[in-house]
Amino acid sequence: MRGFLRAIIISALVLTGGFVATDEARAAKMYPSPLQSEVAVNDTFIVEFHLHSDGDLINAAQAEIEYDPDLLSVVDISRTESFLLFWAEEPRINEAAGVIRFIGGVPGGTYVFDSNMVSVTFRARHTGISDLKMNTQGSSVHLNDGLGTTAPLRLTNGTVQISHPNPDKLVISSPSHPDENSWYQTKDVVFEWTEKADSFYSYTLSRSPTDEPDRLPEAETGRVEFSDVSDGIHYFILNEKIRDDEWQLVGQRRVMIDSVPPLEFEIELSQETSVFGGNWFISFATSDRTSGIYQYEVVEGNEGIRPATSPYQLKSELMNRRVIVRAYDKAENVTEAYLDLPFLFADNESASWLLVTFIAVLCVLIVIFAILYLSRRRQSSIHKS
Repeated sequence: MRGFLRAIIISALVLTGGFVATDEARAAKMYPSPLQSEVAVNDTFIVEFHLHSDGDLINAAQAEIEYDPDLLSVVDISRTESFLLFWAEEPRINEAAGVIRFIGGVPGGTYVFDSNMVSVTFRARHTGISDLKMNTQGSSVHLNDGLGTTAPLRLTNGTVQISHPNPDKLVISSPSHPDENSWYQTKDVVFEWTEKADSFYSYTLSRSPTDEPDRLPEAETGRVEFSDVSDGIHYFILNEKIRDDEWQLVGQRRVMIDSVPPLEFEIELSQETSVFGGNWFISFATSDRTSGIYQYEVVEGNEGIRPATSPYQLKSELMNRRVIVRAYDKAENVTEAYLDLPFLFADNESASWLLVTFIAVLCVLIVIFAILYLSRRRQSSIHKS
């Protein structure tokens, strides 16, 4: 079923565009960014996986990324900055094999220039060097030419070098966002670090982990606050200068902000003989542009089920009430939808049973009414006589 749906979505994506001419000499490029990362054991870091269409109009891309699971583990996959709008296959991880897969698209097509597909947060487990390999069999790009033509593609691999932690590395904390691997709703950010004597500091808050602060000492050091920071992933980058030494990078801290709830959505009520044995069920789905959907909750009466998945079988066979579905993103923002259920039957057998019961009760009431009516007429006749 999943493969069938995936094929339908991909077909819809690749058939929505007009015909375009392509230059066989051109080739799209898929690669990790940065290509090389140097981290320490237990560090978490983000690698973005980019696509450059090289002037071609494309509307679908899929990737299979391999890494060494003995050296790296995946903490999170974010689509915050992704140019892909629809997903035939959501990003998923095979942790044991060290493989990440996804398929996404853009209806109508788009030109992409060094654009982000997904951002993967890794954690360094042990010292060593891990390749970030773009698998040739599982990676492809499709043109928006009405045929879904597979575009020429050049793949570039990356590497992650993991070393032992530096005991002299400056530790940056954030009391407002204490876990750099978690999403938060608050947009006011605080960073703290322990200053060294005779040292100057320069810092910046950037969306790019490779940006560098200027070389001008900041007046406020040891603690700095940023107000109304925009949603997304940001990096606090800190440089230090001791006396007459050169400026050098001494620390970096990541914050992830999502203050906007998931998109509004609707609940659909259905009944199919092939699903849940013919019982009534609801279907629901939405998306969250920044941190992504974390889970759903379904509330029937006083009972809440969390996490819940769609489709969801309704618990009661006879329904005349409201069902609520809540969608939570990774920052615990929530969007709520509800559906007032009509008076329904779970299946034909239940409907027949209730109909028979109703007719039986109706017949009994008619008999009682007839007896009472005849009894009153008889008493009336006796009284007149």
